Amino acid sequence: MGCRRLAQQKRSPVGSSEDGTVPTITGELIAGHAYVLTETKAPDGYALITESLHFTVGRKGRAASVTAGTELPDGYTIGGDKTAGTIALTAVDQPIELTLKKVNEDGDVLVGAEFTLSGRFADGATQQILTTGADGTVALPLIIGGERYVLEETKAPEGYVLPAERYTFTVGVDGVIRVQQNPLAALLPGDKTFSLSQDGLTITVVNEREPVVAITGSDVTSVGFIGFGLLLIGATIAMQRRTRMAQVAGNGKPARGRHRR
Repeated sequence: MGCRRLAQQKRSPVGSSEDGTVPTITGELIAGHAYVLTETKAPDGYALITESLHFTVGRKGRAASVTAGTELPDGYTIGGDKTAGTIALTAVDQPIELTLKKVNEDGDVLVGAEFTLSGRFADGATQQILTTGADGTVALPLIIGGERYVLEETKAPEGYVLPAERYTFTVGVDGVIRVQQNPLAALLPGDKTFSLSQDGLTITVVNEREPVVAITGSDVTSVGFIGFGLLLIGATIAMQRRTRMAQVAGNGKPARGRHRR
Protein backbone atom coordinates (compact mmCIF):
# COMPACT_ATOMS: atom_id res chain seq x y z
CA MET A 1 0.00 0.00 0.00
CA GLY A 2 1.36 3.39 -0.94
CA CYS A 3 1.29 6.70 0.83
CA ARG A 4 -1.03 9.47 -0.25
CA ARG A 5 -0.62 13.15 0.42
CA LEU A 6 -3.09 14.87 2.73
CA ALA A 7 -3.93 18.54 2.49
CA GLN A 8 -5.81 19.75 5.52
CA GLN A 9 -7.17 23.27 5.14
CA LYS A 10 -7.99 25.42 8.13
CA ARG A 11 -10.14 28.41 7.38
CA SER A 12 -12.73 30.78 8.74
CA PRO A 13 -16.22 31.10 7.15
CA VAL A 14 -14.90 33.79 4.79
CA GLY A 15 -12.40 31.27 3.42
CA SER A 16 -9.07 33.00 4.03
CA SER A 17 -6.66 34.18 6.68
CA GLU A 18 -5.59 37.79 7.24
CA ASP A 19 -3.14 37.71 4.32
CA GLY A 20 -5.79 36.30 1.95
CA THR A 21 -4.50 32.71 1.85
CA VAL A 22 -6.01 29.52 3.24
CA PRO A 23 -3.79 28.00 5.96
CA THR A 24 -2.92 24.47 4.84
CA ILE A 25 -1.28 21.55 6.65
CA THR A 26 0.11 18.76 4.48
CA GLY A 27 1.24 15.25 5.30
CA GLU A 28 1.24 11.67 4.04
CA LEU A 29 -1.29 8.96 4.83
CA ILE A 30 -1.25 5.22 4.25
CA ALA A 31 -3.88 3.79 1.92
CA GLY A 32 -6.46 1.61 3.64
CA HIS A 33 -5.77 3.02 7.10
CA ALA A 34 -8.17 4.86 9.42
CA TYR A 35 -7.35 8.20 11.02
CA VAL A 36 -8.79 10.63 13.56
CA LEU A 37 -8.48 14.38 13.08
CA THR A 38 -9.05 16.59 16.15
CA GLU A 39 -8.85 20.35 16.43
CA THR A 40 -6.96 21.27 19.61
CA LYS A 41 -6.98 25.08 19.43
CA ALA A 42 -9.15 27.50 17.48
CA PRO A 43 -7.98 30.97 16.39
CA ASP A 44 -8.89 33.79 18.76
CA GLY A 45 -12.49 34.84 18.25
CA TYR A 46 -13.59 31.44 16.89
CA ALA A 47 -15.22 28.42 18.49
CA LEU A 48 -13.35 25.12 18.63
CA ILE A 49 -14.73 22.18 16.65
CA THR A 50 -15.18 19.86 19.61
CA GLU A 51 -15.97 16.67 17.65
CA SER A 52 -13.23 14.65 15.98
CA LEU A 53 -13.33 13.58 12.36
CA HIS A 54 -12.91 9.82 11.86
CA PHE A 55 -11.97 9.00 8.26
CA THR A 56 -10.47 6.17 6.29
CA VAL A 57 -8.22 6.39 3.25
CA GLY A 58 -9.35 4.19 0.33
CA ARG A 59 -7.37 1.09 -0.60
CA LYS A 60 -6.07 2.78 -3.71
CA GLY A 61 -5.25 5.89 -1.74
CA ARG A 62 -7.13 8.16 -4.09
CA ALA A 63 -10.01 9.12 -1.79
CA ALA A 64 -11.11 9.18 1.81
CA SER A 65 -14.46 8.74 3.48
CA VAL A 66 -15.96 8.92 6.93
CA THR A 67 -15.06 5.82 8.91
CA ALA A 68 -17.91 3.31 9.15
CA GLY A 69 -20.04 3.79 12.24
CA THR A 70 -19.20 7.49 12.54
CA GLU A 71 -20.69 10.69 11.14
CA LEU A 72 -19.16 13.77 9.55
CA PRO A 73 -18.98 16.41 12.30
CA ASP A 74 -20.21 19.93 11.68
CA GLY A 75 -17.38 22.10 10.39
CA TYR A 76 -15.59 19.41 8.36
CA THR A 77 -15.72 18.47 4.69
CA ILE A 78 -13.85 15.72 2.82
CA GLY A 79 -12.70 16.23 -0.74
CA GLY A 80 -9.63 15.92 -2.89
CA ASP A 81 -8.31 15.21 -6.36
CA LYS A 82 -8.48 11.55 -7.39
CA THR A 83 -6.34 12.16 -10.46
CA ALA A 84 -3.55 13.74 -8.43
CA GLY A 85 -4.08 11.27 -5.62
CA THR A 86 -4.59 13.93 -2.96
CA ILE A 87 -7.12 14.05 -0.17
CA ALA A 88 -8.39 17.36 1.20
CA LEU A 89 -9.98 17.74 4.61
CA THR A 90 -11.41 21.21 5.28
CA ALA A 91 -12.21 22.52 8.75
CA VAL A 92 -14.34 25.66 9.03
CA ASP A 93 -14.36 27.45 12.39
CA GLN A 94 -17.37 29.58 13.28
CA PRO A 95 -16.95 32.95 15.04
CA ILE A 96 -18.06 33.11 18.66
CA GLU A 97 -21.36 34.98 18.66
CA LEU A 98 -22.75 36.02 22.04
CA THR A 99 -25.50 38.52 22.80
CA LEU A 100 -26.37 40.87 25.66
CA LYS A 101 -30.06 41.69 26.12
CA LYS A 102 -31.52 44.48 28.28
CA VAL A 103 -35.10 44.39 29.62
CA ASN A 104 -37.20 45.77 32.44
CA GLU A 105 -39.13 43.79 35.04
CA ASP A 106 -41.99 43.24 32.59
CA GLY A 107 -39.70 41.90 29.88
CA ASP A 108 -39.89 45.04 27.72
CA VAL A 109 -36.64 45.81 25.88
CA LEU A 110 -34.62 48.83 26.99
CA VAL A 111 -32.68 51.01 24.56
CA GLY A 112 -29.52 52.97 25.33
CA ALA A 113 -28.15 51.03 28.30
CA GLU A 114 -24.35 51.25 28.41
CA PHE A 115 -21.98 48.50 29.55
CA THR A 116 -18.26 47.93 29.97
CA LEU A 117 -16.96 44.44 29.14
CA SER A 118 -13.46 43.71 30.43
CA GLY A 119 -11.17 40.82 29.53
CA ARG A 120 -8.94 39.73 26.64
CA PHE A 121 -10.29 40.19 23.12
CA ALA A 122 -9.27 38.89 19.70
CA ASP A 123 -8.04 42.31 18.55
CA GLY A 124 -5.72 42.67 21.54
CA ALA A 125 -7.98 45.08 23.44
CA THR A 126 -8.82 44.56 27.11
CA GLN A 127 -12.10 46.49 27.25
CA GLN A 128 -15.19 47.00 25.10
CA ILE A 129 -17.89 49.69 25.48
CA LEU A 130 -21.34 48.37 24.55
CA THR A 131 -24.72 50.13 24.06
CA THR A 132 -28.04 48.35 23.57
CA GLY A 133 -29.84 49.13 20.31
CA ALA A 134 -33.48 49.52 19.31
CA ASP A 135 -34.17 45.84 19.99
CA GLY A 136 -32.57 46.02 23.42
CA THR A 137 -29.60 43.86 22.40
CA VAL A 138 -25.92 44.27 21.58
CA ALA A 139 -23.34 41.73 20.40
CA LEU A 140 -20.40 40.77 22.62
CA PRO A 141 -17.57 41.21 20.10
CA LEU A 142 -14.23 39.46 19.58
CA ILE A 143 -14.69 37.00 22.43
CA ILE A 144 -11.96 34.37 22.94
CA GLY A 145 -12.84 30.84 24.01
CA GLY A 146 -11.42 29.89 27.40
CA GLU A 147 -11.21 33.50 28.62
CA ARG A 148 -12.87 35.12 31.65
CA TYR A 149 -14.87 38.36 31.31
CA VAL A 150 -16.50 40.92 33.62
CA LEU A 151 -19.65 42.76 32.53
CA GLU A 152 -20.69 45.96 34.30
CA GLU A 153 -23.55 48.32 33.50
CA THR A 154 -22.31 51.91 33.59
CA LYS A 155 -25.41 53.81 32.48
CA ALA A 156 -29.02 52.74 32.96
CA PRO A 157 -31.84 53.93 30.70
CA GLU A 158 -33.70 56.98 31.99
CA GLY A 159 -36.13 56.12 34.76
CA TYR A 160 -34.32 52.91 35.79
CA VAL A 161 -31.97 52.00 38.63
CA LEU A 162 -28.33 51.22 37.80
CA PRO A 163 -27.46 47.70 39.08
CA ALA A 164 -24.65 47.60 41.61
CA GLU A 165 -23.63 44.03 40.71
CA ARG A 166 -21.09 42.95 38.11
CA TYR A 167 -21.45 39.80 36.00
CA THR A 168 -18.40 37.55 35.78
CA PHE A 169 -18.40 34.67 33.31
CA THR A 170 -16.12 32.39 31.34
CA VAL A 171 -16.57 31.43 27.69
CA GLY A 172 -15.83 27.81 26.83
CA VAL A 173 -13.64 26.85 23.88
CA ASP A 174 -16.87 25.88 22.11
CA GLY A 175 -18.07 29.50 22.32
CA VAL A 176 -20.69 28.88 25.01
CA ILE A 177 -20.84 30.87 28.26
CA ARG A 178 -19.98 28.92 31.38
CA VAL A 179 -21.13 30.12 34.82
CA GLN A 180 -19.87 28.27 37.90
CA GLN A 181 -20.54 24.56 37.26
CA ASN A 182 -23.87 25.06 35.53
CA PRO A 183 -24.10 27.06 32.28
CA LEU A 184 -27.88 27.37 32.74
CA ALA A 185 -27.74 29.04 36.16
CA ALA A 186 -27.72 32.73 36.97
CA LEU A 187 -24.40 34.06 38.19
CA LEU A 188 -25.67 35.29 41.53
CA PRO A 189 -27.87 32.80 43.41
CA GLY A 190 -31.19 34.42 44.27
CA ASP A 191 -30.40 37.51 42.21
CA LYS A 192 -32.61 38.23 39.21
CA THR A 193 -30.55 41.05 37.69
CA PHE A 194 -28.51 38.72 35.45
CA SER A 195 -29.58 35.48 33.78
CA LEU A 196 -28.26 33.17 31.08
CA SER A 197 -30.21 31.59 28.24
CA GLN A 198 -30.50 27.79 28.06
CA ASP A 199 -28.14 27.61 25.09
CA GLY A 200 -25.54 29.69 26.93
CA LEU A 201 -25.35 32.32 24.19
CA THR A 202 -27.39 35.24 25.59
CA ILE A 203 -26.99 37.20 28.83
CA THR A 204 -30.11 39.06 29.96
CA VAL A 205 -29.87 42.02 32.33
CA VAL A 206 -32.99 43.30 34.11
CA ASN A 207 -33.35 46.91 35.25
CA GLU A 208 -35.74 47.92 38.01
CA ARG A 209 -37.70 51.13 37.71
CA GLU A 210 -36.74 54.06 39.91
CA PRO A 211 -39.09 54.32 42.91
CA VAL A 212 -41.85 56.93 42.58
CA VAL A 213 -42.94 58.84 45.71
CA ALA A 214 -46.74 59.15 45.67
CA ILE A 215 -48.62 61.76 47.77
CA THR A 216 -51.83 60.30 49.16
CA GLY A 217 -54.87 62.13 50.52
CA SER A 218 -53.63 61.76 54.12
CA ASP A 219 -50.28 63.20 53.04
CA VAL A 220 -52.04 66.20 51.52
CA THR A 221 -54.05 66.69 54.74
CA SER A 222 -50.86 66.54 56.79
CA VAL A 223 -49.17 69.05 54.53
CA GLY A 224 -52.25 71.29 54.81
CA PHE A 225 -52.18 71.20 58.63
CA ILE A 226 -48.47 71.93 58.67
CA GLY A 227 -48.92 74.88 56.30
CA PHE A 228 -51.85 76.23 58.32
CA GLY A 229 -49.82 75.92 61.54
CA LEU A 230 -46.91 77.81 60.02
CA LEU A 231 -49.32 80.50 58.85
CA LEU A 232 -50.69 80.92 62.39
CA ILE A 233 -47.18 81.15 63.83
CA GLY A 234 -46.28 83.81 61.27
CA ALA A 235 -49.40 85.83 62.05
CA THR A 236 -48.73 85.64 65.81
CA ILE A 237 -45.17 86.87 65.36
CA ALA A 238 -46.38 89.76 63.22
CA MET A 239 -48.98 90.81 65.85
CA GLN A 240 -46.37 90.67 68.61
CA ARG A 241 -44.08 92.94 66.60
CA ARG A 242 -46.90 95.52 66.09
CA THR A 243 -47.72 95.44 69.82
CA ARG A 244 -44.11 96.10 70.79
CA MET A 245 -43.87 98.99 68.33
CA ALA A 246 -47.06 100.53 69.71
CA GLN A 247 -45.72 100.26 73.27
CA VAL A 248 -42.50 101.95 72.33
CA ALA A 249 -44.40 104.80 70.70
CA GLY A 250 -46.70 105.20 73.75
CA ASN A 251 -43.84 105.39 76.22
CA GLY A 252 -41.93 107.99 74.27
CA LYS A 253 -41.63 111.70 75.33
CA PRO A 254 -44.46 113.98 74.18
CA ALA A 255 -43.59 116.50 71.51
CA ARG A 256 -42.88 120.08 72.66
CA GLY A 257 -45.22 122.87 71.60
CA ARG A 258 -46.65 126.33 72.61
CA HIS A 259 -49.57 126.38 75.04
CA ARG A 260 -52.12 129.19 74.96
CA ARG A 261 -53.32 130.60 78.16
